[in-house]
Amino acid sequence: MALLFIGEVEKLTGIKAHVLRYWETVLPFMKPQKDLQGRRTYTQRDIDLIFRIKYLTEEKNMPLEAAGEQLLNELSSKGGSSESVRVSQMRDELVKIYKTVQDTQDKIK
Repeated sequence: MALLFIGEVEKLTGIKAHVLRYWETVLPFMKPQKDLQGRRTYTQRDIDLIFRIKYLTEEKNMPLEAAGEQLLNELSSKGGSSESVRVSQMRDELVKIYKTVQDTQDKIK
C-alpha cells in the first residue's frame, strides 16, 4: 500500500483527522512521517495500529492510554511485527462481524 495522507486515513478508518492528531500527542508510537510540505503520511503499519486502537477504544471500551499500553505490550510480546498486529486486528474485526451476523439472525427469528 502506498503512503496515505490524513484525509485518506480518515475515510478509510472512520477516525476523524483531529482525533488522529490527538492520538499523536497521547501515544508515543503514533508518529506518522511527514512529507516535505509537512503533511502526515501513513504507512500500512500506521493504519494497522489505528485500526487496533480503534477496536480497543470503541469495542473494548478502553481509555486511550490503556489501549496504547495494551498495544505496546502486544507489540513487544510479538516481536513488534506489523504482521502480528494485522492478524490481531483482522481477528478482532471477524469477531465483530460474527457478532453482527448473530444479532441479525436473532432479529429475523
